[in-house]
Amino acid sequence: RKLPVNPNMRGVLTDKPDYSYLDGRPAEIGLGMKRRMEKNIEYAKKILALTKEIDFAVERHKALEQEKEEERQRKLDSKLKRKGHLLLQKK
Repeated sequence: RKLPVNPNMRGVLTDKPDYSYLDGRPAEIGLGMKRRMEKNIEYAKKILALTKEIDFAVERHKALEQEKEEERQRKLDSKLKRKGHLLLQKK
């Protein structure tokens, strides 16, 4: 039947205010809606914190890889030198 796990989690009856004023003023937020909004704000804060951690880890990994590559290249450059008559020739 593909019904939602809990039909009261979302929908018109839970997301909209319980009533409205005739003059167009917004109605007060209900307790359940306020609780859901606070929970969503907490989720958003947690998501931002975790993505910042991931971005930091990616940048750090990239910097470490760059450092390893530079160290490897420095070692290769110090090992591979011209020798003998090749050293006397101009480049």
